[in-house]
Amino acid sequence: MMLKNRPQSIIWFERAFWFSFAAVLFDEVVALFSGGPTLGLSIFFEIAITVLLWHLIAVKAKDWARWLYIVLTTLSVVMTILAMIQDKSFFVHTPWSFVSILAGVIAAGFLFRIDAILWCAQSDSKEQS
Repeated sequence: MMLKNRPQSIIWFERAFWFSFAAVLFDEVVALFSGGPTLGLSIFFEIAITVLLWHLIAVKAKDWARWLYIVLTTLSVVMTILAMIQDKSFFVHTPWSFVSILAGVIAAGFLFRIDAILWCAQSDSKEQS
């Protein structure tokens, strides 16, 4: 595992990433106990995909996974904005949804810092040699 000697940006990415994920789970639990709509089995897949993405980015330093996370985060922001426009209400989403999206965007921002870019590029160049 590549947990030692990771750049500071990757460490900060992990913190924001897991905070975002915790906010999503908290939002799902609140919806479950308040009788709101829940996604049931999709929570399992969400957890699996989240852990896999974290592992590929923060542990294995895969550049393609970094870009996949950035694309998924961008789609999340766009879909939330479109849902707000369609529903004509800012309060359709819970505050935890916004906290999760904000933390996800912050996490994605750390992946654009030069030390994170070089770290992922170095890992990809090791595979090609």
